[in-house]
Amino acid sequence: MDNTNHNTETRTNKHLSLKARFYIESRLRLGVSISSIAADLQRSRTTIYYEIKRGTVDRIKKDKLVSLYFAETGQLAYKKAEQDHFLA
Repeated sequence: MDNTNHNTETRTNKHLSLKARFYIESRLRLGVSISSIAADLQRSRTTIYYEIKRGTVDRIKKDKLVSLYFAETGQLAYKKAEQDHFLA
């Protein structure tokens, strides 16, 4: 039996770097679309959406609630999730 559908290539870039997170932050502030950010980073849009969800915090600006993405927040959430995974 010959199986030609398996993938033996090693996956690389499985996790976003802090540099990529800062890139996402700066692009979002410029109003660039998520699809464009994903294409620039060569990642899926879903990965970018999840990262934005992970690093978004609510802030009050001029008496209005505003949701903003911060690279540092995304990195801290990633590290916490990674630590929790290894402790489980």
